[in-house]
Amino acid sequence: QWSPDGALYVLSDRNNWWNLYRVHGDGDLHPVFEIAEECASTPWNFGLRSYHFSATQTVAILSQHQATVSLHRVHRPDGSVKTTTLDATSFSGTSILVGDSLFAVMGNQTRAFSVMRIDTSDGSLSMVAPDQPPASIGEISPPQPVNFPNRSGRGLVAYLYNPANENYEGGATE
Repeated sequence: QWSPDGALYVLSDRNNWWNLYRVHGDGDLHPVFEIAEECASTPWNFGLRSYHFSATQTVAILSQHQATVSLHRVHRPDGSVKTTTLDATSFSGTSILVGDSLFAVMGNQTRAFSVMRIDTSDGSLSMVAPDQPPASIGEISPPQPVNFPNRSGRGLVAYLYNPANENYEGGATE
């Protein structure tokens, strides 16, 4: 994607995580913000956006790691970063920036995927359009990340959902 000042920005997994890089005139990639989190949701699907340029020389980047979604606001001239952990465990990769508001489709253990508004100035989150009524936290098993080692050393993450529902109880032998 081209920034407002004409620089080309791309997503690359050269550090084993999908992160944002600026392409310099010689073709070299320079990290905008390196983090051990995914800053792209299935980047091989066209049209998904996880980063946006604002008029204030800031790039807003959504990232996901294990069961956490974060907003990173990177000031491009000096590289300073402000990070906010959002009340979301998953992000669909669909987002758009309108003024200072980033609209994204995300959910958590009690809220199905919904259109959410993120204020990029402070990272506050509010629901715009719910997909369905929220569930009671006592009816849902929260995701617990489980790491499995592999040869790369990075590990593989899976989510464990232990049985939980305040309205039901297992038998004495369960």
